[in-house]
Amino acid sequence: MNRRGVCYDVGRVMWGQDWRPQLSPEEARRELQIIRDDLHCNAVRICGQDLGRLMAAGGHALDCGLQVRLSPELRDHSPGDTAGYIAKAADAAEELHRHRPGQVVFSVGSEATLFMAGIVEGTSVFERLERPDFWERIKAGEHNGPLNVFLAEAAERAREVFHGPVTYAPVPPETAEWSRFDFVSVDLYRGAQLKDRSPTCCTATLPSSAPSRSPSPGAAPTGERPMPGAGDSPSPTSPRKTGRAHHRGSTAYTSVTKQSRPASSPRCSRSSMPPG
Repeated sequence: MNRRGVCYDVGRVMWGQDWRPQLSPEEARRELQIIRDDLHCNAVRICGQDLGRLMAAGGHALDCGLQVRLSPELRDHSPGDTAGYIAKAADAAEELHRHRPGQVVFSVGSEATLFMAGIVEGTSVFERLERPDFWERIKAGEHNGPLNVFLAEAAERAREVFHGPVTYAPVPPETAEWSRFDFVSVDLYRGAQLKDRSPTCCTATLPSSAPSRSPSPGAAPTGERPMPGAGDSPSPTSPRKTGRAHHRGSTAYTSVTKQSRPASSPRCSRSSMPPG
């Protein structure tokens, strides 16, 4: 597999504001075609809160021939509420997995220390970051215990209803227990300030070896290292492809094995998407 992809925002919600209040089915199809044909991607990470939009865009992307990394996001809610939301999203994603087995990777979250309530005190990401003791506690690793308690519950509930590969996308310096996941993923923001530190700044986040759990149906075969996905970062020893995120900032991800691109690209479907 040689995956090249970007992040595609179908409506992230923060501080009660939808970053993309309007998104028509035609617009989503056209943008996914641009991602495939003009950006030369064969994978896409779909991010947002509304499950109807996420699944509809995922269906469009699969019909375009793109591999889908589904990233449902519920920000600034408690771990319990977030795990419940992830379970509902995983249940809905199972239909996409049945539609295209092996082409859908489900993420139980991303950067939960910052964007979920309950690990660090604060009602928003900015309140958490502005706490006087924030960086001291982060450097001490106090966040990793409650983070992995949440990830254990979220992964377990997701696997009860979704039978494809599962991942989580941490931000350095989060340290996830990767044995419960099929893919290693990292959100790595690339920029001038970090150019001399990337990807070494996330060394602590990445495991020394691939996850040891038995892969789910559709996961990488035994003996093949699972591949970080669209919007994720490379390990320091892996070949790298860079893709610019649909939202602010850019990210990189690893290409591990090679797969030739089909000679002709399928047309995107005209399946329905919730209005607005």
